[in-house]
This record gives sequence, C-alpha cells and structure tokens, in this order.
Amino acid sequence: EESFWVWLLLWLSAGGNLGLAVPAVIAGVLLLTWLISRWLPWGRGRLSPQRWIPGGRDLSVARFARMLSLLLQHEVPLPEGCRLAGQAAGDDRLRDQAELLAASVESGQALSEAVNSAHRLPAFLRWLMAVGDRQGTLASSLRQGAELHEQRALAKLAWFRRVVPPLVVVGCCGSIT
Repeated sequence: EESFWVWLLLWLSAGGNLGLAVPAVIAGVLLLTWLISRWLPWGRGRLSPQRWIPGGRDLSVARFARMLSLLLQHEVPLPEGCRLAGQAAGDDRLRDQAELLAASVESGQALSEAVNSAHRLPAFLRWLMAVGDRQGTLASSLRQGAELHEQRALAKLAWFRRVVPPLVVVGCCGSIT
C-alpha cells in the first residue's frame, strides 16, 4: 500500500511539477523561519545569524568589546558606552545583557561586580573586564578580548570552510548514487 509521501512523489513526477515543488518547499521553510524569528517570543534571537553561522557569536562579542573599548578611549561614560556597544554588536541577547550591565553600573554597582552577573558574556571577557576595571586599563583589556574573539571566529570559519564542502559533495553524490 502506498504511503502519502510515495503518492505525493508519484503525483509530482507524473505531472512534471517536481521542478516547481522544490523551490516552493525551500521558500516555505525560509518564510516559516523568518516568521518564527520575528514574531514568536520564543524564537527571538534563536534564529539570528549569530547562532547558526560558525564564529558568528564570537564576532558579535568581538564587535561589542571593540566598540566599548573605542567608546571608553574617547571618554564616553561607561553605562552609555555599554548600551551603544550592545546595539552595535548585532545580537539581541548581547544587547539585552549590555542594557542590564549599564543599569547595574548606573545603580552604583562596581563594574567588576556587575560583570560577574553578566552570564551572556563569555567568562574570559568578563574576567578581562573585571581586571581591567580594577587596574584602570579597561579599554586595553577590552581590545585584547576583541582580538581573541576575532581570532576564534576566524578559526571556526576556517574549520567550516575545510570540512563542510567535502561533506556536501559526499552527501550530494551519495544521494544521487
């Protein structure tokens, strides 16, 4: 007895509609992904490019650290700098964390204490910020953190470029065979 999927494939191949079905399915999946990422509260931030592009999260953190470093070098107040750097990072979760960090500093909490509760920031960057705040070298510490995360992102992207194309070729050739 034919299943639904076998019947559907036979119907598509008999009518010559298979060439139209594949782009329609791809367009439907992309539309559904966009709807989930924009309008559903649980989808916000989970489908952003920083989550699925190799090294995307590290690049967002590097942008945040580099921007905050530049703003502090030009004597922008720390809470305002955190907000601006969070917006420049391009990651919703990082922006929200920067808002919380700025609010903590504005309420009188020391940066080294506020950073410890910033769980969306990587642990090494939190440590660099706390040490930089205590030593008075916050801008240079942030610059070092940005360089580290840029190098990590480039390493992940290089791995992706080495591994994925052969896997795609093997997968396509295997499915054709």
